[in-house]
Amino acid sequence: MRVTVAILGMVVILLAGRSAHAPQTARADGSNIIVNSSLDASESVDITGNGKCELREAIVAANTNSVVDACGAGTPAQDVITFDIPLDGPHTILVTTALPSVEAPLTIDASTAELITQCDMSIGRVLSITLQGTNGVGQGIELGSGADGSIIRGLAFIDFTGVAVDTAAADHVTIQCNHIGVDRQGMTDSGNSFGATVGNFGLVGGTNGDVARNIISGNLIYGLGVFGNADVYNNYIGVGIDGNTSIGNDDAGIEVSAAGANIGTFTSGNVISANGGAGIAIRAAGVIRGNYIGLDKDGVAIGNGGAGISIFKANPLDPDFNVEIARNSINFNSGPGIDLGGDGITNPNDENDADSGPNDMLNHPVLVYAGPNGFKADLGSLPNANYRLDYYSSWGCDFTGFGEGQRWDGSEQIIVGGTVHISTTPVFGPAVTMTATNISTGATSEFSNCITVTPDVDCDGDATALDALAILRELAGLVSEGPTAVAPCSSNVTFDSATDILDAWYIRDFIAGNIPI
Repeated sequence: MRVTVAILGMVVILLAGRSAHAPQTARADGSNIIVNSSLDASESVDITGNGKCELREAIVAANTNSVVDACGAGTPAQDVITFDIPLDGPHTILVTTALPSVEAPLTIDASTAELITQCDMSIGRVLSITLQGTNGVGQGIELGSGADGSIIRGLAFIDFTGVAVDTAAADHVTIQCNHIGVDRQGMTDSGNSFGATVGNFGLVGGTNGDVARNIISGNLIYGLGVFGNADVYNNYIGVGIDGNTSIGNDDAGIEVSAAGANIGTFTSGNVISANGGAGIAIRAAGVIRGNYIGLDKDGVAIGNGGAGISIFKANPLDPDFNVEIARNSINFNSGPGIDLGGDGITNPNDENDADSGPNDMLNHPVLVYAGPNGFKADLGSLPNANYRLDYYSSWGCDFTGFGEGQRWDGSEQIIVGGTVHISTTPVFGPAVTMTATNISTGATSEFSNCITVTPDVDCDGDATALDALAILRELAGLVSEGPTAVAPCSSNVTFDSATDILDAWYIRDFIAGNIPI
């Protein structure tokens, strides 16, 4: 992976409205323009003809509603470009000069190319058409402002020196089932300078992850730039098609520059890992939910080179904004799990949370204790405001003593009056952290300090080093089965798997004072 400093755009688009995104389909009355050649008539559009319809010519036919060489005429409705190239595939179109910008609603769909390509990863994705930039060509597919509602599906984009899939100027664009920065098989790094951009009301990926997922990895700067209130669901950003192999983008996985973006849902999150910068760098209001940030699709450590989520202003004079962060799995990143202001962990909290900035620089909870009997946390934020506490478990604490959050374990709502909050909700760890979210504004804090947990296995109502010793005695065979044997109490320790043994070794280290780690 090549480390490159990202150049952040300065455009911030503030939008109040949102709309639900459904998968786009082409209008039935548009023309189907069939590309039957992998050549690229880059020196000019071959009007007189070689009897072939090349991609460049097909775009012109759709833009102008006219016949171009062997490409059928486009229509005022939304046309569809498909691919049926003779001879066995796969096929690579070497783009030697910039393709024409798409200036009208258009679907470019290679997902049915020669009846070979299919998008469904659950049965084995096969992409047949690759667009490869040559001779320093910048853009791959570029949409103009007249191309609202366009769809780009089923292509691999490699080796472009600009943005491989640049759709930010158009609204309601759908980008699905593409490999952007990796080859058609989704496992080889062939990065573009920038992966893709999306604008207002766009959809990148979709709720059907196996079919809609994009692989956006290996690019030299960011993977995905979000320049509108788009939805980004179920993509692999920084990893290969297997969801495990690191093929990071050299800077941030996702950069968000406009308000209203939804990055993941509780059931349709993205994998955003192995990137050289932050997993997500966001400088406008939005929502981040249900993503794996720093972990692969199976929850295994990969990390990102910066913070998991970095929230900052492009300009100190820009107005404040709020980002809600909930139920993500965030761990193993080089920077903080959540970084407000882009300046590292904010500690200590300020009194009564009177400061301002991204997410109002909301005070993080201060954990006093946590375990199977409940937890105690101090949240010195605005009095008489409603907050949600989200609590997370991880295998260990960061070296800073603050946490990330590898697994979301639950939440509860509180009203803060400048006092501590005591809960009987059990938390199991082995390492526990929390975040706070202002329910009225959506602002989420950084992660709290991290503390380690010993389970109450002797059922005496507390969790102490005696419980840890009891676990070790049980595992060592010093306690026999029967009334005197250790029984799990309000915990998930069952003494019947390797995981439990690992938990016991962790607790042994707790007794020895070797953690947090």
